[in-house]
Formats: sequence, structure tokens, C-alpha cells
Amino acid sequence: MRRARLRSAFTLVELAFVMAILAVLVAAAVPSYQSVLRHAQVAEAYTMVQGIAHAEKRIFRDQGRFLPCGEPGQPPARTAPFSDDPCWRELGFSVSGDVRYHYWVESAGDEFRVFAVGDLDHDGKLSRLELSGLTLAVRVEDELE
Repeated sequence: MRRARLRSAFTLVELAFVMAILAVLVAAAVPSYQSVLRHAQVAEAYTMVQGIAHAEKRIFRDQGRFLPCGEPGQPPARTAPFSDDPCWRELGFSVSGDVRYHYWVESAGDEFRVFAVGDLDHDGKLSRLELSGLTLAVRVEDELE
């Protein structure tokens, strides 16, 4: 009579088989996830340089000059708070939270350029975005490194 009962537990082999299937699924999903994550991180730089460019255009409209902000430098090691340079406040540009790129603006007369430099995979090879204030076109070097 006891043998007719349904068993209520899994065997060790069954559990190992399920774990192996899960491991294969995770191994297949991680590279795809990392690619999507890297593209999202690069989108930060595109959004920021365009936002800074629009703030520069607004300053030019109101004051008749472009405002150089920040200085060329190295990107943050991982993430860092956005620069606390008073120039960014004068420009009317602020960021809540951390950034993955270092940003600055160079201006000369009636032209400006916005720069973003980052090292997303921390291999020492920098990606660089440069937005021209004349055309608002973004030039990219090593976008995903």
C-alpha cells in the first residue's frame, strides 16, 4: 500500500538537470543584456551634449555670447556626480545623479563645441563625442570602445 503513494520530492539528478538548463539560459542572455546596457550608457552622452548645446543657444540668444564651461579632462572611473563648476549653473544646465562621461564646452566667437569623453568598459580606450554648435551634428570616435 505504501508504494502507491505519490512521491513529494525531486531527485538530485532532476534538480541538477534544471540548474544546467538555467545556467545555459543565463549564459546566452548575459552578452545580449550587456550590449543593451552599453547602448543605454552611450545614450547618456548623446542626450547630455544635445542638452548642453541647447542651453548654449539659449545663452547666446539672451546674452549674445557662448559660455565655455568645464575643462578637458579624464572621464570618471565608473560614475561620478556632474561637475559643480558654477559655469554650468550660469548656463542653466544641471544633472541629478551620476554621469559616466566628462563634459566640457569650448567657444570661440560665434561658434561652440560640446565634448563628452568616457571609458565605459574601463580599458583605457576612450570614446569621444563632439557636437558642433553650428550644425548640431555629433561626431563620434569609438562609440562603444
